[in-house]
Order: sequence, then structure tokens, then C-alpha cells
Amino acid sequence: MSLFDRLGDVIKSYLNDEDERIFGKSRSSNSRNDPDLDAAYEELDEYLNREKTRSSSWGDETPGKKKTDQSWNGGYGSYTDYLHEESAKRRAQKAADQKQEKPKTPRVPEALRKDFAELGIDFGSGLAECKASYKKLLKKHHPDRHAGHEGNMKKATERSSRINVSYRRIEVWYETGKVE
Repeated sequence: MSLFDRLGDVIKSYLNDEDERIFGKSRSSNSRNDPDLDAAYEELDEYLNREKTRSSSWGDETPGKKKTDQSWNGGYGSYTDYLHEESAKRRAQKAADQKQEKPKTPRVPEALRKDFAELGIDFGSGLAECKASYKKLLKKHHPDRHAGHEGNMKKATERSSRINVSYRRIEVWYETGKVE
């Protein structure tokens, strides 16, 4: 007996008890001439009968009792078994979809570690982060910015050339997968 069957029985017994308390007779023997209540009572009966028919089509879920021919319900022992298998199928499909969506990032060679350090970013950072750091450092260490002082201009020229070389190596590696 399902939860809905039990709930329907409780509602029916409550309605019958109320009839007996108010009218002194049970619901089945006396109609109150209230069409809405009569319609609701009939709808409850129809719903409960439909649920009993539906649950019986999935088989008897009595423990210890099994049918030998399960072709009547698609090979499932019960509706619960069907739901569990469908849920497992959905989880497997979701896992397969997630596996396909992950883009493979190339493994960063150790030879590029110095280039990432030159740009002041973490080893293995993405190309967008490398480009942002490159532009920021190039603005800071551009030789034209230090044109008034000979010593600072020489240092800025050296640093900007190292930044350019490092960024170019990282960029080539992201595009081709090869380290020059």
C-alpha cells in the first residue's frame, strides 16, 4: 500500500467520522446534497483507484515475491528500480559531458620557468595573464621613459629586451607548443 493509498484512507475515514458525528450516519448511506463535496469525494476515489491501477502495473512490491516474466514493465523489478536506473544513466551522461568540456592545457616545459619569472607571474599562467604583465612591465621599463638619465636608460633597455624575449618565447610556445 503506497503513501497515497494510506492518505486517501485517512481522509475517507475522517470524512465518514465527521458525517457520523454531525449527522449520525456514515457518508456512504447519506448524501448531504452538497455538489462540491460530492464531486471532491468522487475525485478522491478516482485518484486513489488510478494510483492503485498504476502501481499494480509496475508489479507487486511485496518483499520476497518476484515475477519471473518481467517483459510487462521493460525488465525492471519495480518502479523504484526504474527510477534508480534512469538516475544512474543521467549521472553517467553528465559525467561524460563534463569530461568532454575540459580543454586540455599543454604541459609547461621547465625551460620556460625563467621567462615566466621575468614577467613576474606564476609558472604556467595563461597567455592572457602573460600579455597583461608584459604590457605593464614594458610601460614601466621602456627606454624612452628613462631618456634623461644615461645609466637608467641603459638598464631600462636591457630589461625591456629581456621582457620582449621572454614574452615572445611564451607566446610561441602557446601557439606552437615548441620552446625555441
